[in-house]
Amino acid sequence: MQQSSTIKIVLAAALLGYAAVAAAAPEMRVSGRVELDGTFPPFDSFLSDTETGTPEFTRSAIEVSDQQTGVWEYLARVDSSVPKLQVAGSLTNSSDSTLGDIELGALNAFASYTDTITLTPNTSDPYLVTIDMVVDGDLQIDGSSSRAGAGLIITPLGQLQSFDFSNYTTTGIVHDVLTAQYQFSGEAVFDLNSNLQFTISQIDPGVTASGDFSNTAIINLLITTLNGDPLPAGTIEVSSASGFFDTAPVPVPASLPLFLAGLVGVFNVRRKA
Repeated sequence: MQQSSTIKIVLAAALLGYAAVAAAAPEMRVSGRVELDGTFPPFDSFLSDTETGTPEFTRSAIEVSDQQTGVWEYLARVDSSVPKLQVAGSLTNSSDSTLGDIELGALNAFASYTDTITLTPNTSDPYLVTIDMVVDGDLQIDGSSSRAGAGLIITPLGQLQSFDFSNYTTTGIVHDVLTAQYQFSGEAVFDLNSNLQFTISQIDPGVTASGDFSNTAIINLLITTLNGDPLPAGTIEVSSASGFFDTAPVPVPASLPLFLAGLVGVFNVRRKA
């Protein structure tokens, strides 16, 4: 994983802005876009979907996907009942010239999940909340200008944020865990904001670039003593504005199996998840 200071500053600013405008209502958002030669409108493909709590989600998961066989394909999905974010994309340049545009981008898949979590303890002791987002993926982006990015933010009501983010810009397996943490005493209310995206900005002739984050990013909620020890069952009740994140998810191993057989296989099995 390589991060330039400029990219880190820009991404941090974007995440902070994203959290600053987060509404009380929970939201899932997914989008996918392809534009190969920069002559839009229209885009070669553009799909998006949003689920907003009114006050709770009607759908527990949303998804968009599209493809032009042998040229490009993308997937973006959010499942609030896990919760997890999933994105994937692939683009083949069979032409004799570079495709895409640095500012607009040739392909983008984006997913975000926002919820408001309420913790109601039956003890007066302070406790520690840790939210991990496990990011596992496979980037094959040599010969292109491409990257994947992930962000996680906790915003307690009336308090400063705790956040983490990463930018992934090199070919290979990605394994990362983003962590946001806060100490509370008594009832706690905080916004949870998370996002995941994959972008191909430009791609050289004869190159196929892909990013497969379709088996990630799973969000784990852990509540412990200040020393990190587990709390007895039933010590803290967890509920959410979405109506789906209503129990503490069970932490999963940090290393998740990847669909390394290719994006086509991923797209065929994704609906079985």
